Amino acid sequence: QHAHASEVEFRLTAGEESIEVVIADNGCGYDLDAGTAGGHGLRNLSNRLENIGGRCRMESRPGFGTTVWIDLPLPVLKERKRG
Repeated sequence: QHAHASEVEFRLTAGEESIEVVIADNGCGYDLDAGTAGGHGLRNLSNRLENIGGRCRMESRPGFGTTVWIDLPLPVLKERKRG
């Protein structure tokens, strides 16, 4: 909504040890270094993922859209393999 994108790509890849989610849009983008864009949602996403062992990386440039990569390990599967 805020990006004014006409296209959004969502990709989910599940492996044995992790889930990767990629979300990319062709919206207005923003300057990641400015610290003023992204709102609380994107800023908190990285912190919340870190709290559960995940990682988040964002890439954006004004006029070129935004891409967010999320990597979340699956410790539940590791536990099942042991038992």
